[in-house]
Amino acid sequence: MNMPRANTPLQRSSAFYRGLRLSMLAFWTAALAGVAQAGTLGLPDNTARIGYSAGPAYISIDAARSAPNKTWSAVQSLIYTDWFLAGTRYWAALRYQQADFDAGVNKTGAHLTSYGARLSVQNSFRVTESFSPWLGFGLDITQNNYSKQFRVDSDGYLAERFAARSTLSSGVVLNAATEWSFGRAMHAGMQLEQLLSVNDKLRETTLWASLLYRY
Repeated sequence: MNMPRANTPLQRSSAFYRGLRLSMLAFWTAALAGVAQAGTLGLPDNTARIGYSAGPAYISIDAARSAPNKTWSAVQSLIYTDWFLAGTRYWAALRYQQADFDAGVNKTGAHLTSYGARLSVQNSFRVTESFSPWLGFGLDITQNNYSKQFRVDSDGYLAERFAARSTLSSGVVLNAATEWSFGRAMHAGMQLEQLLSVNDKLRETTLWASLLYRY
């Protein structure tokens, strides 16, 4: 009887890029539809913005045969955002991240490199005349590469090494953001975002600082 074979790294990589292409196709479809609908609704023609975001992230992973491991890291991303309804916008991000997890007696140390794409829909809620935060949710697809995995004994000496591994994770993101305008084209903002991975035991909370340009 033929046994099913595990996915090879090449197959996982191909699946990641297929997912990324589908995400970007959905993103551009939404962008084109948003431009057309913005004109119909009388929204400004130049609501689209591009920019850069970076900030600290608090990550938790739960590897096999290991207690949960947590650490801080820096994350950065490229942003594209545009309105597609009055008071509603999409927020697309291509992101990159590295993190180092310390090893322990029951915790596996590792170096994490991840890159992927996120697409969120956000709605503006007026709290006061001068404060209208954006609240939203979206989807995430990320390639996580774990290397330099090891465990130490109670004296701090190397006890065990593990092979590198890669996972293709999908998840749900929740976010809240606020922004300030500087002149006609420049915008700065802060965004708090929570990632809940669906098929990988990973949790991440990120505080983003963004600089956007309306063109």
